[in-house]
Amino acid sequence: MKNIIAVSCLLISINVNAGNSVGIIQYNASTGDSTLDVQLKDMNIKASANINDFISTLGFKYEVSTSKIKHLIVDYNFTPADAYMTLSISRITDKSIHDVAHTYKDNKLKGWGFVAKEMGIKPGSREFHQLKKAMKYDESEVTESASGKGKNKKWNKGQGKGKGKNK
Repeated sequence: MKNIIAVSCLLISINVNAGNSVGIIQYNASTGDSTLDVQLKDMNIKASANINDFISTLGFKYEVSTSKIKHLIVDYNFTPADAYMTLSISRITDKSIHDVAHTYKDNKLKGWGFVAKEMGIKPGSREFHQLKKAMKYDESEVTESASGKGKNKKWNKGQGKGKGKNK
């Protein structure tokens, strides 16, 4: 009996994940900025390769528990990019994650551009440019981690050979 339940759960999980993959491929963020839309679609594809690393990195970056991010992805049926946008807009606008998530869930067909406006981010505003700038920085950090290339790969500025006092 336990085996039947375990196999059933596995099959349900596979079907849910297969459905998410299709959703990721057909993802349309509708931010009002074509470059940002493409970046978010790419984020979904890369994050799906290793969703746990993506969630950990996103949680660390935005100082949010991984359980909250999993809640967005599982309970709200958000893509990784949707979770990212929820956290980004929440931080920029100082609105709760709950408010941003519900606004997007209720207006998913209108897209993230509509949600940003509802949260007070006007197209071309300082906040909108902050959102785009954060995406450029976060995209490499978050997706490199998710694709297994390591977290926060940056040039080492330590006291290695040819650096510092002992040249």
